[in-house]
Amino acid sequence: MLGTVRKASRVLDMFTSEDPEWGVTDTALALQVPRSSAHDLLDTLAQTGLLRRVAGNRYRLGLKLLTLCNAALDSLAVRVQARPVMECLAQKLKATVHLATLDGTEVVYLDKVTADGAPRIALSGVGRRLPLHCTAVGKALLAHQSPGTIGQALDRLELEPVTDLTINSVDALRFELAGARRHGVAHDREGSVLGVCCHAAPITEAGRATAAISLSVPAAIEPQLGERYDEIVRAAAVKISPRLAAAPAEQPRRHRVAV
Repeated sequence: MLGTVRKASRVLDMFTSEDPEWGVTDTALALQVPRSSAHDLLDTLAQTGLLRRVAGNRYRLGLKLLTLCNAALDSLAVRVQARPVMECLAQKLKATVHLATLDGTEVVYLDKVTADGAPRIALSGVGRRLPLHCTAVGKALLAHQSPGTIGQALDRLELEPVTDLTINSVDALRFELAGARRHGVAHDREGSVLGVCCHAAPITEAGRATAAISLSVPAAIEPQLGERYDEIVRAAAVKISPRLAAAPAEQPRRHRVAV
């Protein structure tokens, strides 16, 4: 049974934005299993709604995953408690506000609020991933992990460029992480999207940095308002952190919070 679950998980992991559709033959090749086994896996997942069969006897992710995804997001206390703060910040500053967590050497976006007139960021979105070294949220989170976790992440990072301004050396990243620990804020200056700068601060739960909130603003205005954005994002993170222990995720509070 455990082996079957693992194989099913491997099948689901194959479906990405770049490769959204798979057939029996290419699934068998990717998993290095017999074609009959690949067919049984795909067919069973389609019967459960986790996959759906499309033209040409090929498969795509099923709509049931949307239900599971929403249930997972709704169960995250940090997302529930951060949402009103994010909405307030986005409207007040005309910014794009992100909430993210760390998964190995990547950040996973848990929520995103974009105000009218704010920078539109195609790379980010709920459930999307980016390498931590090119994001402010990634640096804010990694900076507040244990030395062992930081060392492991730095050893595994490939520092692939996303833009011409993406940080490209471990020494430079260490320098930024040290600054983020000292000041409580990390920065991304056009490292993930040209023309956009981000300020991020860690959100703590039971003394651990488990998520981060960020403000994304036009790079043109960042030099004049950078210190103010630092203060605002720090205050937002501090405001959200105690809320995680104060209210259960099942009972979200939808009122706006002044920041």
